Amino acid sequence: MEFCKIKEVEPEEADSLIYLCIPPERRDMPSFVKGAEVKRRWAEKCFEMFGGIAKMAYVDSKHVGLIQYQPKPEERLLEITCIFVPDTQNQRRGVGKALLNALIKDMEKPKPYFDNKPPLALVTWAFGIPGYYPQNMFYLKMGFKKAVESDPNLLYYPLKEGYAYQPKTGRFIPQAEDKDKALIFYDPSCPFCMYFAEQIKASIGEVPQTFQCE
Repeated sequence: MEFCKIKEVEPEEADSLIYLCIPPERRDMPSFVKGAEVKRRWAEKCFEMFGGIAKMAYVDSKHVGLIQYQPKPEERLLEITCIFVPDTQNQRRGVGKALLNALIKDMEKPKPYFDNKPPLALVTWAFGIPGYYPQNMFYLKMGFKKAVESDPNLLYYPLKEGYAYQPKTGRFIPQAEDKDKALIFYDPSCPFCMYFAEQIKASIGEVPQTFQCE
């Protein structure tokens, strides 16, 4: 393929990062307009806190793929929240590999948000996208390991020799004000967040129930 250039996304390029993920025919849909705004606020906050959130791949000056990440300073880990090459003509041509290799190389250097140390590992939950190459297979081929043998999608890439990632377990604690309601959680780092939230809300509304949905 043509030379693939990898570049760190600058704050003023946030919209390019956002709209690479959204098909052009959907960009005026209310859920995607709202989703883009939610991600824009998330990006502004992360740029302010960490200085960077993603790298993008360019072929002939056109952005063709992204790898997005978020530091987790309290665990000294870097979470890869998304890797995506939207157009089929650019898939299986080394774009994703170039993006991931660039991120690994960058994260081998000390980072101020990790007390001037490199992260212990890169971690990701490799979600699947219908019609695209399975993300978990891609990561495993790139040297990632399963964090939990029973979960093929929770993966990590150790940067410190001998490090083994142990995911934290959490427990949802119901709040009194949420009684008789359905709570929908969403990821603000993805412009599809509001679209999926609306789809979930609609699905819940089709089920006979006695609780309130918000």
